[in-house]
Formats: sequence, structure tokens, C-alpha cells
Amino acid sequence: MDVLRTAFWFATLKDRLQATTAYKVEKELNLRTSTDDGNRIPENKWPKYEVGRRMPQKSLVARVEAILPGTQVTLNHVLWQVLQTRLPVAEHADDWLHKLSPEVLRYVFKSQGFSYSRVPASIRVLRSIERSTGIDSLAYLTILLREMSEEGGSPLSIELGRFIYRMLLALSVTDCFGYFGDIFFDIYRQRIFPLATFKGERLSFEHINFSATVSAFSTIIPGMPEAKQPTFDTSARVRLLYDILNGRRGIKIKMILDPKIVSAPIG
Repeated sequence: MDVLRTAFWFATLKDRLQATTAYKVEKELNLRTSTDDGNRIPENKWPKYEVGRRMPQKSLVARVEAILPGTQVTLNHVLWQVLQTRLPVAEHADDWLHKLSPEVLRYVFKSQGFSYSRVPASIRVLRSIERSTGIDSLAYLTILLREMSEEGGSPLSIELGRFIYRMLLALSVTDCFGYFGDIFFDIYRQRIFPLATFKGERLSFEHINFSATVSAFSTIIPGMPEAKQPTFDTSARVRLLYDILNGRRGIKIKMILDPKIVSAPIG
């Protein structure tokens, strides 16, 4: 997980700086930081950060954060802990949830006088979270599915697995998350999606080629009428993708793209 989160952090640097190589990231950041404290970040470390072979020191992360605000949150995001399934979710869920963005938290907690309580999970809540597609929303959905599994399952578990799958697709075609789409999908397929089960049924992804599906969306969406409008931004792209995944552009497409429901193995 440290390899993935370091490489993901570095990818956000490249994206923010619009740099194409580790060398260009290093040069751009050193040009800016050298005028502040006179210290240079050793050049030979940057290619290792790019592939996750070396974790950046806290001092370096802080210096980069001063230049590119928000990148420190990416490296230390709660999602990396949530995906460590050896950590029991019941002991950590409350702390993890409070680390999510305010945009997501407004759907997770409700005010009760001078305190807050959790909003019960429902399709309505999941759809609201889906409209706020992002790494914080993905973390919340993952926490929720892990909670349901630890508590013995829920009628909502399988549908929640679908929401997570759709969000992985949406993230993979809208930001630098896509560089790691296959890796995230494999992690979820191994650790998280097996939890999307209830009363002898589970989600099956055996027929899904995640990389090919992302490539298809990346090819199809730019050719659709909405994509040619001057107002077609990232939010509009996500809405269009969900329209396709939810069957609003044809039920046959939805059936092809959806994970199947199959019998869960006994034991």
C-alpha cells in the first residue's frame, strides 16, 4: 500500500505541474523551493517516488505541500488505511469517517442538538455520495461495505458493491486516478468486492476487463453530443458516465458493463 500511495502522490504532482517526467517535476519544484530556504531536494530520489520505491520524508512532503496545497492529504489519505483489511473497521470507522471531506461528511452525519449521529445507509445516500465522486466518496463507500460485512451482511451490500465499481470507473476516466485504475480494481477485487454478498449471492467480476472498459469510455465519451458542448467539464463527464452505467443510454450497455450476481461459495 505504501508503494501505491507514494506513486499516486507523485502522479498528483505531475498532474498539478503538468509535467511529463520525474525530471521535470524535480526541476519545477526545486526552482520554486530553492528561493525559499536554499535547500534542494536530491534529484535521484524523484524517479523512485514515481514508482513508489521510496517513501518521501515528512519534511519533503511539507515542502511540496507549501507549493502544491492539498498534495499532502493525498499521500496520507484515510483510504490507504481503509484498504488495509487487517485493520478491523469497527475500531477505526468513526475516526476514519471524520477525516473525510466536508462535502462527503454532510451525507454521513446529521446534527442532533449539540452532537452528531450517523445517517443510516440507503440508496438515496449512496446516490448523493455518487454525485460527489472522488477519493473521499470512495473511502466512505468502502468503509460502509466493510462495516456491513463485519456486522454479518446487509440487503444493501451487493448494491453497495455496484456503487463502488461504478465510482472506480468514474475516477479512472476523470483524473490521474486512471493511471492506477487496474491496480485499484485488483485491490478491490481481492479485498473489498468479496464482501458484497448477501443470502448466498455475491457480485462476480470474472467477465469484466476493467482496463478495456476504461479505454472504451475514454474513446466513446468524447464523441457524444454532450462532450462537444462548451460547458462539458469534469462534472458533466461524470454525470454522462453514470447515465451510461445506470442504463439511461440503453439497458443493453448497462447489462454488459454491470458485474453479475452469482451464487456465493459456501463457507
